[in-house]
Amino acid sequence: MELVVFAPRSWGGREKAVIEAALRVAEPLGVNLRIEREDIRRIRVYVKRGEKWLIAYEDSDRSLSRGEIRVRIIHSIISSYTLGGVNERDLIKLKGVNMVAGGS
Repeated sequence: MELVVFAPRSWGGREKAVIEAALRVAEPLGVNLRIEREDIRRIRVYVKRGEKWLIAYEDSDRSLSRGEIRVRIIHSIISSYTLGGVNERDLIKLKGVNMVAGGS
């Protein structure tokens, strides 16, 4: 699994907040974080599992806190496991908080 961030070529405070949130999710899970600078307006974070891509976060011009961004990314990671057909229960531990995703 890998987190991929597509960011505008010029960064501001919002982009930095999203990248920091993605990094704080990636580190404890031991997944790679890749940042791609593109000619785009909005920053996006994707979860890549094999050949499947799932959008984890897309900046929608709302002022979300770093914590809210992290929660959205974590939710998408859990969704990628449940939609990916993982049948056992997965336990994701992030900063002392346990989140359990039940398989389908």
